[in-house]
Amino acid sequence: MKHDSRMIVVHLTGVTGLVAVLLVAYFLGIRARLDAEAMTASIQQKIASGMTSADALRQDIAMLEEEVRTLRTRADQTFHLRPLSSRNTLLAELGERIRAAGITVDEMIPAGEEDGDGLVRVIIRLRAHGRLTDLLALMRTLRADRPDITVRTLEVRGDPLRGDGAQAFSVQLVWFADPADGAGRNSG
Repeated sequence: MKHDSRMIVVHLTGVTGLVAVLLVAYFLGIRARLDAEAMTASIQQKIASGMTSADALRQDIAMLEEEVRTLRTRADQTFHLRPLSSRNTLLAELGERIRAAGITVDEMIPAGEEDGDGLVRVIIRLRAHGRLTDLLALMRTLRADRPDITVRTLEVRGDPLRGDGAQAFSVQLVWFADPADGAGRNSG
């Protein structure tokens, strides 16, 4: 059996042609399809992940909205501004609390009003003497019990002539009042 060299050339050319066709088919068809399938799977995974994230965000938003509703309800239930006309009653109650804390009141007077933000701020000037620890305890309980009263300034002076350790205080309080009832304006 003799091999014809033309047959080998034909066989090599046919094999080369077949390899070329397969490579072109792979890069144009099969490879593109495999890449498209991989990209589709990646996009589907991202979409699923995005849906999960969106669902989690919706749940977080719903939870936060519920917390805001709860806080608003608590604020409405626990904090109402007193009308401005109750200034004298407030001063009497405040004086009682100060005396009950062991502090001697030298002077407590309304020192002016400031309007703004839908509120009236009544400035209360207090001069007193006693122990600093008693005053600080009083300020803590006032902050907890009366969120409508805040300390604007506090000045403490020691009195070396006093043997009881008492100090003189000058405190400027601010009482936030409801301006809707203006009957108390500029009354004592």
